[in-house]
Amino acid sequence: MKDEKQKWYFNEYYETYQSARLGYVDDVYQIISSICGFNSNSKILEIGAGSGIATNEIYRKWHPDLTVVEPGDHFVSLLKHKFATKNIKIIGCNFESFYSSNKYDGIISATAFHWIDKSIKYKKASDLLNEKGYLVLYWNNYSVFDSEINNEISNIYKHYNEQFECNYQKQLLKIEKRRKDIEESSEFTLVEHKEIENIITVSSNDFLALLETFIGHCYLDKQINTEIYNLLKSYEGIIDLRVLVNLEIAQKKEYV
Repeated sequence: MKDEKQKWYFNEYYETYQSARLGYVDDVYQIISSICGFNSNSKILEIGAGSGIATNEIYRKWHPDLTVVEPGDHFVSLLKHKFATKNIKIIGCNFESFYSSNKYDGIISATAFHWIDKSIKYKKASDLLNEKGYLVLYWNNYSVFDSEINNEISNIYKHYNEQFECNYQKQLLKIEKRRKDIEESSEFTLVEHKEIENIITVSSNDFLALLETFIGHCYLDKQINTEIYNLLKSYEGIIDLRVLVNLEIAQKKEYV
């Protein structure tokens, strides 16, 4: 079970999350289209929409019959304002307590599915899907591209928390675990696993804002932000981020 305090952190800092988190590369949606065939007639359920980054991309890509489930009240208010003119149903509750008599062609969750109890999420997702419906999961995974800067940032982190590691290999281990979790579920067959890499240059301020949206960073002494900022000043105030998307597309098993 995920720490409840951590789960609700994002809701309290929804403005930072909205401005700092990056969207998902279009390749993600091209791959989803080619496998799942979503279109304007598709019924899609999005789990954990947050500030609506993926919601906007999903709607723009397919204009589906879209239902969004989000537990954070601040995020729900933001979503209702942002998509007031769109045909999107926004429901303020967590996935565990969500009920619908509808069956969906696809369930999508972007950088959120890991917050749901493993003993619940796959069975419930399967129950909500049509036969052969798709569960589509993807995450933006961030690490620092330049190994020299990465090592210096890691050393700063270790001063505040010696267990903390900020590196690419750690992200790869997370991705492997997510893939295996789906493969080990009795309700779904993994039909596609993709890792899509993108290198993005951001300013020191944007990088620090992004860090504030990460659970591993947000509870540390805020002096760490000053140290990282001063470090980046010596690198002309910019940093190259490796944004690695892992995309997992699973299909409901016919007989479970």
